[in-house]
Amino acid sequence: MQEGSSISLPHFVELAKALAPLFSAFATLIIGLVAGYIAWRQWKTNHTKLQFELFDKRLTVYRAASALIGAILRDGYPTDEELVKFMRDVDMAKWIFDEDFFDYLSKVLWVKATELAAAQAGKEGAAPDERARLIKEKAVLWKWFADQREALPLHAKRFLQIDY
Repeated sequence: MQEGSSISLPHFVELAKALAPLFSAFATLIIGLVAGYIAWRQWKTNHTKLQFELFDKRLTVYRAASALIGAILRDGYPTDEELVKFMRDVDMAKWIFDEDFFDYLSKVLWVKATELAAAQAGKEGAAPDERARLIKEKAVLWKWFADQREALPLHAKRFLQIDY
C-alpha cells in the first residue's frame, strides 16, 4: 500500500452503511405496526370481555323476570318473596337496559304482578260479589302473564345477543 492512500472498503460494506438509516426506519415501522396490532388485540379482547359481562348481567335480569312469570303461571299469583326477589334482581336493569325495557319490567310487569298479588290477598274474606270480581281480575291478569311467556323474549332479544 502506498502512503497517503485511503483504504477502500468492499462495495457491499459501503452500500450497507448507506442503507443503514433506511433499514433503521423500516425496522421502526415494523415494530410500530406490531405494537399497534398488539394494542388493537388487547382492546378487542377487553371489548369482548365487557360484552360477555354485560350479557351475563342482562341474562340474570331476564331470568328473574322469567322466573316471576313462571311462578305466577305455576301458582296463580306471586308470593311476597317472589316479588321481593324480582325487584332485587331487576334493580340493576336501569343501568344495563334501555328505558323502554326497564319500564316494561318495572312499570308493567311489576305493576301487573302486584295487582295479581293484591287480587289474591283481597279474595280472602271478601263478600261474594267482590270475590267474583277479584277472581275475574285474577283470570285476566293470569292470561296476561301467560302471554308474557312469549312477549318477554321478544322484548329482551336485542339485549341478549352477543356480536363477535
